[in-house]
Amino acid sequence: MKQLRTGSLVRSADRYAGPVLLYAKSLFRKRKPFGGNVRRAAFLKTAAIGDTVLMSAVVRDFRLSYPDAELIFICGADNASVVKMFMPADKVIIINHKNPVNAARTVKGLGHFDFVLDFGSWPRFDAFLASCFDSAFTAGFNTDYQYRHYCYDTAVKHSQNVHELENYRSLARAAEIRTDSAPHIDFPDIERNSKSVVFHMFSGGRRWYLKEWAEERWLVLAEKLTACGYEITVTGSKSDFERAEKFCAASGAVNAAGCSLTESARLLKSSALVISVNTGIMHLASALGCVVVDICGAVRPERWGAAGENSVSLACAEPYISLGFEEKEGVPMDEISVEAVFDAAWRFIKL
Repeated sequence: MKQLRTGSLVRSADRYAGPVLLYAKSLFRKRKPFGGNVRRAAFLKTAAIGDTVLMSAVVRDFRLSYPDAELIFICGADNASVVKMFMPADKVIIINHKNPVNAARTVKGLGHFDFVLDFGSWPRFDAFLASCFDSAFTAGFNTDYQYRHYCYDTAVKHSQNVHELENYRSLARAAEIRTDSAPHIDFPDIERNSKSVVFHMFSGGRRWYLKEWAEERWLVLAEKLTACGYEITVTGSKSDFERAEKFCAASGAVNAAGCSLTESARLLKSSALVISVNTGIMHLASALGCVVVDICGAVRPERWGAAGENSVSLACAEPYISLGFEEKEGVPMDEISVEAVFDAAWRFIKL
């Protein structure tokens, strides 16, 4: 699914004014150690469906570490649906990142917390919001060249050399959360269709085109799978509908682009196999326990690959995308052949 994104003005304000505001605010803050005795905590993550899916692991670990404590999740409109999938009975607060003043008032009105963890890795807005909580302890990431860490009681180094899940686990350990759970989302029992394959062809966010595989390759792959008796369903956001419709007309696949995230999750869960570019839907499928072939392309598998046991990630020879906004052009997605994807898929579906 494509994510909601702020405009260039808001991004510029975050990039240039954000560090100055955070540094100035830090001059009036006294850093505090983590105190334990947790009764109430908050997790902050305002965007990114795939990143949020990974956080389902940390939520499970929190509950194991602090079984009697209340957890509140503060998110944005684009990732709220997935948060509610793994926190259906908990308090989920949706804030509008385009209105920082109102967002700050909202979190200030939530009352006292024993700790707040900010899982954003680069937006200064998230760091500012974390500093507005009434909290005994606040921790977040110190990401290279993002200048967002000034107001935390503990700033955890964000590494570009480990999977993002490991970064989240490092942050959780700052609040003495034991970390060994895998991303997991429970879903109502859904009958699995052994002949159903889901294609998720579309990427989201800035420079989305760097992470997409050529449509003609998807067409050849669909032809090969259809010849083996499999039915193809294409998922995507509302903005992907026309592209998906064109592909389905040429391939005979079913167009499910534009469905809600919950409806898409049902399709994923009922399938025999999910083949996806590296995006939020891929991580959702993996957390749902689906069999997944992840076409990473320019994304490094060791940073963002599928985390599920029944998954494989295929990347280019020199993938480089880490935070998602790198400026390099000319990603050799064509290095990933139809045969490589089909062979990876066949290893799963032939069982």
